Amino acid sequence: MDPLTKWMPAPEFLKLAPDSVHLWLASLDLPASSLPPLVGLLNSEESSRAAGFVQLRDQHRFTVARAVLRLLLARYLSCSPSAVLLQTGEFGKPVLAVEGRELPLQFNLSHSHGLAIYAIAFNHELGVDLEWVRPEIASEEIATRYFSIRERQELLSLPPELRGEGFFNAWTRKESYIKAHGKGLQIPLKSFDVTLAPGQPVVLRSSDADRWRIYSFIPAENFAAALTVEAGGAILNFYEADSLVK
Repeated sequence: MDPLTKWMPAPEFLKLAPDSVHLWLASLDLPASSLPPLVGLLNSEESSRAAGFVQLRDQHRFTVARAVLRLLLARYLSCSPSAVLLQTGEFGKPVLAVEGRELPLQFNLSHSHGLAIYAIAFNHELGVDLEWVRPEIASEEIATRYFSIRERQELLSLPPELRGEGFFNAWTRKESYIKAHGKGLQIPLKSFDVTLAPGQPVVLRSSDADRWRIYSFIPAENFAAALTVEAGGAILNFYEADSLVK
Protein backbone atom coordinates (compact mmCIF):
# COMPACT_ATOMS: atom_id res chain seq x y z
CA MET A 1 0.00 0.00 0.00
CA ASP A 2 1.22 3.52 -0.79
CA PRO A 3 1.92 5.78 2.21
CA LEU A 4 -0.62 8.28 3.51
CA THR A 5 -0.22 11.81 2.15
CA LYS A 6 1.26 14.33 4.57
CA TRP A 7 -0.85 17.50 4.54
CA MET A 8 0.90 20.68 5.63
CA PRO A 9 -0.70 23.58 7.56
CA ALA A 10 -1.99 26.35 5.34
CA PRO A 11 0.81 28.88 4.69
CA GLU A 12 0.26 32.48 5.70
CA PHE A 13 1.24 33.65 2.23
CA LEU A 14 0.26 31.62 -0.82
CA LYS A 15 2.58 31.52 -3.81
CA LEU A 16 1.41 29.45 -6.76
CA ALA A 17 4.24 28.96 -9.24
CA PRO A 18 3.44 28.30 -12.92
CA ASP A 19 4.59 24.67 -12.65
CA SER A 20 2.87 23.95 -9.31
CA VAL A 21 -0.44 22.45 -8.28
CA HIS A 22 -1.81 23.17 -4.81
CA LEU A 23 -3.97 20.43 -3.33
CA TRP A 24 -6.17 21.15 -0.30
CA LEU A 25 -7.91 18.68 2.00
CA ALA A 26 -11.01 19.72 3.96
CA SER A 27 -13.36 17.98 6.37
CA LEU A 28 -17.00 18.61 5.47
CA ASP A 29 -18.46 17.34 8.76
CA LEU A 30 -18.20 20.46 10.89
CA PRO A 31 -20.13 21.26 14.06
CA ALA A 32 -23.40 23.10 13.52
CA SER A 33 -21.98 26.17 15.25
CA SER A 34 -19.47 26.60 12.38
CA LEU A 35 -22.09 26.68 9.62
CA PRO A 36 -23.82 30.12 9.83
CA PRO A 37 -20.86 32.18 8.54
CA LEU A 38 -20.28 29.62 5.78
CA VAL A 39 -23.90 29.72 4.63
CA GLY A 40 -23.48 33.44 4.06
CA LEU A 41 -20.67 32.84 1.56
CA LEU A 42 -22.87 30.95 -0.92
CA ASN A 43 -24.67 32.68 -3.77
CA SER A 44 -28.38 32.19 -4.43
CA GLU A 45 -27.88 29.32 -6.88
CA GLU A 46 -25.65 27.44 -4.44
CA SER A 47 -28.07 28.05 -1.57
CA SER A 48 -30.90 26.60 -3.67
CA ARG A 49 -28.81 23.54 -4.49
CA ALA A 50 -28.00 23.03 -0.82
CA ALA A 51 -31.68 23.27 0.10
CA GLY A 52 -32.49 20.61 -2.51
CA PHE A 53 -30.76 17.85 -0.56
CA VAL A 54 -33.19 15.72 1.44
CA GLN A 55 -30.74 14.78 4.19
CA LEU A 56 -29.56 17.59 6.48
CA ARG A 57 -26.08 16.05 6.54
CA ASP A 58 -25.84 16.35 2.76
CA GLN A 59 -27.03 19.97 2.90
CA HIS A 60 -24.31 20.76 5.41
CA ARG A 61 -21.60 18.97 3.43
CA PHE A 62 -22.49 20.77 0.20
CA THR A 63 -22.53 24.11 2.03
CA VAL A 64 -19.10 23.53 3.57
CA ALA A 65 -17.63 22.26 0.28
CA ARG A 66 -18.73 25.35 -1.65
CA ALA A 67 -17.80 27.77 1.13
CA VAL A 68 -14.29 26.33 1.39
CA LEU A 69 -13.93 26.55 -2.40
CA ARG A 70 -14.84 30.25 -2.28
CA LEU A 71 -12.49 30.89 0.65
CA LEU A 72 -9.63 29.21 -1.19
CA LEU A 73 -10.17 30.94 -4.52
CA ALA A 74 -10.55 34.31 -2.78
CA ARG A 75 -7.09 33.89 -1.25
CA TYR A 76 -5.52 33.27 -4.66
CA LEU A 77 -7.46 36.11 -6.28
CA SER A 78 -6.98 38.56 -3.39
CA CYS A 79 -10.68 39.32 -3.20
CA SER A 80 -13.62 38.61 -0.93
CA PRO A 81 -15.31 35.18 -1.19
CA SER A 82 -18.54 36.83 -2.32
CA ALA A 83 -16.69 38.38 -5.28
CA VAL A 84 -15.64 34.97 -6.66
CA LEU A 85 -17.65 34.40 -9.84
CA LEU A 86 -18.17 30.74 -10.75
CA GLN A 87 -19.61 29.60 -14.05
CA THR A 88 -20.45 26.14 -15.35
CA GLY A 89 -18.97 24.90 -18.59
CA GLU A 90 -20.88 23.13 -21.34
CA PHE A 91 -20.45 19.73 -19.70
CA GLY A 92 -20.80 20.85 -16.10
CA LYS A 93 -17.19 21.65 -15.14
CA PRO A 94 -17.05 24.80 -12.99
CA VAL A 95 -14.70 27.60 -14.06
CA LEU A 96 -13.73 31.04 -12.82
CA ALA A 97 -14.81 34.00 -14.90
CA VAL A 98 -14.95 37.77 -14.77
CA GLU A 99 -16.85 39.98 -17.20
CA GLY A 100 -17.37 37.03 -19.54
CA ARG A 101 -13.71 35.99 -19.61
CA GLU A 102 -12.29 32.83 -18.13
CA LEU A 103 -9.44 33.44 -15.69
CA PRO A 104 -6.07 31.63 -15.89
CA LEU A 105 -6.52 30.21 -12.38
CA GLN A 106 -7.77 26.65 -12.88
CA PHE A 107 -9.38 24.50 -10.22
CA ASN A 108 -11.25 21.28 -9.65
CA LEU A 109 -12.75 19.57 -6.62
CA SER A 110 -14.08 16.23 -5.46
CA HIS A 111 -15.75 15.09 -2.27
CA SER A 112 -16.69 11.75 -0.74
CA HIS A 113 -18.03 10.68 2.66
CA GLY A 114 -17.23 13.86 4.54
CA LEU A 115 -13.90 14.76 2.88
CA ALA A 116 -13.16 17.14 0.01
CA ILE A 117 -10.07 17.74 -2.12
CA TYR A 118 -9.44 20.90 -4.13
CA ALA A 119 -6.78 21.22 -6.86
CA ILE A 120 -5.63 24.67 -8.01
CA ALA A 121 -3.12 25.67 -10.71
CA PHE A 122 -2.33 28.44 -13.20
CA ASN A 123 -2.99 27.86 -16.91
CA HIS A 124 -3.11 24.07 -16.61
CA GLU A 125 -6.34 22.14 -17.03
CA LEU A 126 -6.72 19.63 -14.24
CA GLY A 127 -9.09 17.15 -12.67
CA VAL A 128 -9.15 15.52 -9.26
CA ASP A 129 -11.15 12.60 -7.91
CA LEU A 130 -11.61 11.32 -4.37
CA GLU A 131 -13.29 8.07 -3.39
CA TRP A 132 -14.01 6.23 -0.17
CA VAL A 133 -12.50 2.75 -0.59
CA ARG A 134 -15.17 0.07 -0.22
CA PRO A 135 -13.79 -3.36 -1.14
CA GLU A 136 -17.30 -4.75 -1.60
CA ILE A 137 -17.79 -2.38 -4.55
CA ALA A 138 -14.67 -3.63 -6.30
CA SER A 139 -16.47 -6.44 -8.09
CA GLU A 140 -15.61 -8.06 -11.41
CA GLU A 141 -19.11 -7.13 -12.62
CA ILE A 142 -18.52 -3.40 -12.11
CA ALA A 143 -15.02 -3.64 -13.57
CA THR A 144 -16.46 -5.32 -16.67
CA ARG A 145 -18.96 -2.50 -17.06
CA TYR A 146 -16.52 0.42 -16.72
CA PHE A 147 -12.92 -0.78 -17.19
CA SER A 148 -11.08 -1.61 -20.40
CA ILE A 149 -10.02 -5.18 -21.15
CA ARG A 150 -6.42 -4.39 -20.25
CA GLU A 151 -7.46 -2.84 -16.93
CA ARG A 152 -9.62 -5.83 -16.03
CA GLN A 153 -6.75 -8.20 -16.83
CA GLU A 154 -4.39 -6.21 -14.60
CA LEU A 155 -6.97 -6.11 -11.79
CA LEU A 156 -7.50 -9.88 -11.88
CA SER A 157 -3.73 -10.46 -11.89
CA LEU A 158 -3.43 -8.81 -8.46
CA PRO A 159 -3.56 -10.87 -5.26
CA PRO A 160 -7.12 -10.84 -3.87
CA GLU A 161 -6.08 -8.67 -0.91
CA LEU A 162 -4.88 -5.90 -3.27
CA ARG A 163 -7.80 -5.86 -5.70
CA GLY A 164 -9.85 -3.35 -3.69
CA GLU A 165 -6.98 -0.88 -3.71
CA GLY A 166 -6.26 -1.59 -7.38
CA PHE A 167 -9.91 -1.08 -8.30
CA PHE A 168 -10.09 2.35 -6.68
CA ASN A 169 -6.70 3.31 -8.13
CA ALA A 170 -8.18 2.74 -11.57
CA TRP A 171 -11.48 4.41 -10.74
CA THR A 172 -9.97 7.64 -9.38
CA ARG A 173 -7.38 7.86 -12.15
CA LYS A 174 -9.99 7.44 -14.87
CA GLU A 175 -12.39 9.92 -13.26
CA SER A 176 -9.67 12.54 -12.78
CA TYR A 177 -8.67 12.19 -16.45
CA ILE A 178 -12.25 12.68 -17.62
CA LYS A 179 -12.75 15.65 -15.27
CA ALA A 180 -9.55 17.28 -16.56
CA HIS A 181 -10.96 17.17 -20.08
CA GLY A 182 -14.16 18.82 -18.87
CA LYS A 183 -16.33 16.86 -21.31
CA GLY A 184 -18.11 14.54 -18.89
CA LEU A 185 -19.08 11.15 -20.25
CA GLN A 186 -18.45 12.32 -23.81
CA ILE A 187 -15.23 10.38 -23.20
CA PRO A 188 -16.16 6.70 -22.73
CA LEU A 189 -14.48 5.10 -19.72
CA LYS A 190 -13.32 2.18 -21.85
CA SER A 191 -11.71 4.39 -24.49
CA PHE A 192 -8.42 4.72 -22.56
CA ASP A 193 -6.35 2.71 -20.08
CA VAL A 194 -4.63 3.47 -16.80
CA THR A 195 -2.38 1.18 -14.79
CA LEU A 196 -3.71 0.31 -11.36
CA ALA A 197 -1.26 -1.91 -9.45
CA PRO A 198 -0.60 -0.52 -5.94
CA GLY A 199 2.89 0.87 -5.47
CA GLN A 200 3.63 1.05 -9.22
CA PRO A 201 4.06 4.17 -11.40
CA VAL A 202 0.92 5.48 -13.07
CA VAL A 203 0.79 5.04 -16.83
CA LEU A 204 -1.90 6.55 -19.05
CA ARG A 205 -2.61 4.97 -22.42
CA SER A 206 -4.73 7.27 -24.56
CA SER A 207 -4.63 9.13 -27.85
CA ASP A 208 -3.48 12.25 -25.97
CA ALA A 209 -1.33 10.64 -23.28
CA ASP A 210 1.57 13.05 -23.98
CA ARG A 211 -0.65 15.97 -22.89
CA TRP A 212 -1.40 14.69 -19.38
CA ARG A 213 0.26 13.41 -16.22
CA ILE A 214 -1.66 11.42 -13.59
CA TYR A 215 -0.66 11.40 -9.93
CA SER A 216 -2.16 8.95 -7.45
CA PHE A 217 -2.14 9.35 -3.67
CA ILE A 218 -3.86 8.27 -0.45
CA PRO A 219 -5.29 11.42 1.16
CA ALA A 220 -6.59 9.71 4.32
CA GLU A 221 -7.10 6.23 5.67
CA ASN A 222 -9.63 4.23 3.59
CA PHE A 223 -9.65 6.83 0.79
CA ALA A 224 -8.08 6.94 -2.68
CA ALA A 225 -7.43 9.99 -4.85
CA ALA A 226 -5.91 10.94 -8.19
CA LEU A 227 -4.95 14.14 -9.97
CA THR A 228 -4.67 14.59 -13.72
CA VAL A 229 -2.84 17.74 -14.79
CA GLU A 230 -2.05 19.19 -18.20
CA ALA A 231 1.36 19.83 -19.74
CA GLY A 232 3.62 17.23 -18.26
CA GLY A 233 4.84 17.04 -14.69
CA ALA A 234 4.07 19.40 -11.84
CA ILE A 235 5.25 20.20 -8.33
CA LEU A 236 2.53 19.13 -5.92
CA ASN A 237 1.92 20.93 -2.64
CA PHE A 238 -0.47 19.40 -0.07
CA TYR A 239 -2.23 21.71 2.40
CA GLU A 240 -4.88 21.41 5.09
CA ALA A 241 -7.90 23.64 4.50
CA ASP A 242 -9.63 23.15 7.85
CA SER A 243 -7.98 26.21 9.39
CA LEU A 244 -9.75 28.42 6.86
CA VAL A 245 -13.15 27.80 8.44
CA LYS A 246 -12.18 28.02 12.12
